[in-house]
Amino acid sequence: MAAAKYVYTFSEGKADMKSLLGGKGANLAEMTILVYLCPLVL
Repeated sequence: MAAAKYVYTFSEGKADMKSLLGGKGANLAEMTILVYLCPLVL
């Protein structure tokens, strides 16, 4: 029997996990993924 996972990092989340992460959590996860794909240029 696998233990239930209660904590997710933003890099593990996706937009389709909205029911699990909530709206803000899913959006933050997607923004985290976008930052990895498009690094900030200062």
